[in-house]
Amino acid sequence: KVLASDYVYGNPYDLVVFAGNHDIKRIHSQLNNNMSLFKMAMAFILTTRGIPQIYYGTELAMKSSRDHGDIRSDFPGGWQGDKSNAFESKGLKKWQLDAQDYLKKLLKWRGKSAAITRGRLVHYKPSGGLYTYFRLYNDEVVMVVVNNNKNVKELDLRRFSDVLKGKKRAIGVLDQKEYLLGKKMSIPGKSTVVLDIY
Repeated sequence: KVLASDYVYGNPYDLVVFAGNHDIKRIHSQLNNNMSLFKMAMAFILTTRGIPQIYYGTELAMKSSRDHGDIRSDFPGGWQGDKSNAFESKGLKKWQLDAQDYLKKLLKWRGKSAAITRGRLVHYKPSGGLYTYFRLYNDEVVMVVVNNNKNVKELDLRRFSDVLKGKKRAIGVLDQKEYLLGKKMSIPGKSTVVLDIY
């Protein structure tokens, strides 16, 4: 819905994109504390067009109610007597470390990707619970596939031949897994796969 309104803006690439702020329930809680959905949302925010804004604590998948005091709760660490310290990744729960590691990897890669930070967005109509889009800058190509299905789905790559023409392989940004760009690609359920295309 948001991208469909891009035509009303002079430059939609200058818009701020966010999944949470100080006025709404934290994104992890909005998604019923589901880590797979949280990761899908964060991958989208960090790879779509626009300038991503991440509300403090999102990198730890902080939870909240709708109460404004709860939404603005203290960040763990930095004060004497804190039981956990997110600045040093100490005393955090496993799911907090998972969220922190996920965002750290994605943000480090994002900072080096001209396609993501400066490239144009080419996206395709969702089909069968899969949403695919590309970010393009000169010869740099990034492909993002969101699978909102519970199960693995096969993605027919021939649909994207105009963008993938001449490209032979892809490397997963988060897992460094290599993919050969044949006719189809398997996309795990409830996930977002981010790929550098070569």
